[in-house]
Amino acid sequence: MLAGGYIPIKDSGFASQSKTHTVNIKESNAYAVQRQKTTINLDASNLSVPHLLNISASPRTQLTGKISVDGDLVKQLQGSEVSFDLSPYLSRGRQTIEIAGTYQPESSSVRVKLSSPHTQVTQQMSGSGVFRQTLVIDVR
Repeated sequence: MLAGGYIPIKDSGFASQSKTHTVNIKESNAYAVQRQKTTINLDASNLSVPHLLNISASPRTQLTGKISVDGDLVKQLQGSEVSFDLSPYLSRGRQTIEIAGTYQPESSSVRVKLSSPHTQVTQQMSGSGVFRQTLVIDVR
């Protein structure tokens, strides 16, 4: 995390594109939900290849929560790390991935990482103990 709560995000998108995004997280109090929303473009020709979603926390941190795709629960968050392949849940069009939960201790951090062909997005949140990450995935 950079000064002022800014987080650099590298998104290489399609093979010929490379972008860097910055997300600003502001907390109004210790119990604020940290919310982030990211839109990612993926190539439909790569859907047969794994698109790995990894949610991990600082050492000795307990994660609890859920991952849903278009409103349907697909995975529970429990422990300090969860990793799975999103490919079976992706198809042409737009899918919304919601990752929401809590982590203890609140001073810890949580990292959400999506790795797929030609695209890698990593975001990190810390400080409140409650988070909600939305990935809007457009498959063309």
